This record gives sequence, structure tokens and C-alpha cells, in this order.
Amino acid sequence: MLSASSGYVEAVERGGKLLVRATLTLEGDVVHELTGADVTFGGLMRSASTSSLVTFDVGAAIIGTAEVTLVNYDDRWDGTFFGGASIVLYAGYEVDGEPEWLKIGTYSVDQPETYGATISLPCKDRMASFERSYGEVATSYPAT
Repeated sequence: MLSASSGYVEAVERGGKLLVRATLTLEGDVVHELTGADVTFGGLMRSASTSSLVTFDVGAAIIGTAEVTLVNYDDRWDGTFFGGASIVLYAGYEVDGEPEWLKIGTYSVDQPETYGATISLPCKDRMASFERSYGEVATSYPAT
């Protein structure tokens, strides 16, 4: 659950300008601090869902996904390998003249399929790291 100040909530309700910030860490611990200028307009999408689209399953694990679309008009990201990178996403609003940031989450980045004027980074939250092939677990089937 995200906790925000009353000023933050008021900024959301009045339709204030959403601020975006992220910390992208590539292989080799190369860190890039990203701002709204590095992300296309509308270039941050986040969702979370259970395994079932129709019902709420008790005990279901909720895996979050995000997609961050980077500006690449100047080819600054060409040749960058994003696979295995991590990104921490923040959303903010101006409250009393200063940005107030909420940490949205930490995500693992998948290698994008294409590079162009923009680059869409598909991301999964750390819940995805729990996924294992059934052959990799020690229990037998059917479990007893």
C-alpha cells in the first residue's frame, strides 16, 4: 500500500501534473537517474493482477508489471543492453512548491524487442522471480 500526504491526495484530485522519476540500474551497476524528460508523455504504465481475470482467488499472488517508454530521439540508448537491469519507479506531485515522491516499486527489466525514436522497456516486479518450473521444486506430484 502506498502512503501519501493529504497534499499529495489533493494534487491528484485536482488533476495536478504527474511527475515521473526512476532509477535504472544496468548490468555492471551502471546507474541512470531518469526524469520526466527521459520518459515519453504517457510512457509509464503500471498494472497488477491475479492469475484469474474473473474471480478473486484467496491466496493468489499478485504480480505487477510496468512498461516504461524511454525517449531515444538522440540515439542515446542505442546499443544499450537492458536485459537483467532493474528499475525503481517513483510518481510524484508538487505539494507546497516541492515534489513529493511515492515509490511505486522495483522492477526487473526485460530486453526490449526494438530500438527506435522511443524504446519500450517491459518490466515485472520482483514477484516474478518466484516463478519456477515444476521440475525445479522438490515436491512430487501429486503432492501429499
